[in-house]
Amino acid sequence: MASIEKSPRLVSGMIVGLIAGSFLLDLSVPLGVHDWALYLIPLCITFWLKDRHSPILVAASCTVLIYVELLLSPPGIPFTTATVKRSLGVLVLWLMALLIMLYKRGDEERLQLIGELREAMAELKVLKGILTICSRCKQIRDEKGQWQAVEVYVKDRSSVDFSHIICPDCLDKHFTD
Repeated sequence: MASIEKSPRLVSGMIVGLIAGSFLLDLSVPLGVHDWALYLIPLCITFWLKDRHSPILVAASCTVLIYVELLLSPPGIPFTTATVKRSLGVLVLWLMALLIMLYKRGDEERLQLIGELREAMAELKVLKGILTICSRCKQIRDEKGQWQAVEVYVKDRSSVDFSHIICPDCLDKHFTD
């Protein structure tokens, strides 16, 4: 199906050809035959087009042609019966178009969420491995052997910012009389 997605003009041409063929077939058949169902084929093909609104365009054009055929086809059953059957066929077409559109919208939302997740993962920086840290001053030795303050080391390798405050234990231990 990848080749269908890469050639939307070919798919659009196939859809137009199928719609025209269904129209001509319906013109040659007497009223009462359920050949409106042939319009489901081009409508289902719109499933592979990327344009979310293509099912609406196909359903609208098929609806017009179904009612034009109703007026131009040779009689076979009473006109009111044929009108009701065609109207039910149109209802089925529009329900299919709606389902295809809802599926496409969900698919677009899913692809958008996947893209956002990939962007978020690209921004994520993770510190891994063993850090050599001074027991006394808490500086960290980097890959080059240089000693850096914890804040500098972590900030250079992640998107973390630091704010400084004195914890309650240190406040009691160092600043009370």
